[in-house]
Amino acid sequence: MSCIKQELIPGQQKNDSYQLKIEFNINKFLKNVQQYRLKMGYTTEGSDLLDTIITPSNPNKSQTFVTGSILPKGNVAYVKYAISTCVFCNTFSFFSPAVQISCQD
Repeated sequence: MSCIKQELIPGQQKNDSYQLKIEFNINKFLKNVQQYRLKMGYTTEGSDLLDTIITPSNPNKSQTFVTGSILPKGNVAYVKYAISTCVFCNTFSFFSPAVQISCQD
């Protein structure tokens, strides 16, 4: 996971929040995953920053998801995911352990 600081566009108000680049299934260990559910919050059980379902175009490859500017500078958040082997069935595995992230300049 990595932080992406937004460049200030002339005339735009300063934004001290970061986008996050979330990479998962890096080792391609998970096969035939049809959907991922990502949650991110200020606690390990939270989803107050992000709760989304992703349908990968190639289920057997590593995946990357880039958020909007959601994590304020210096705040700590936790990200976790669950998987589903069917599309639109709304049945997911247990969530992975939460990974902590904090973004600084």
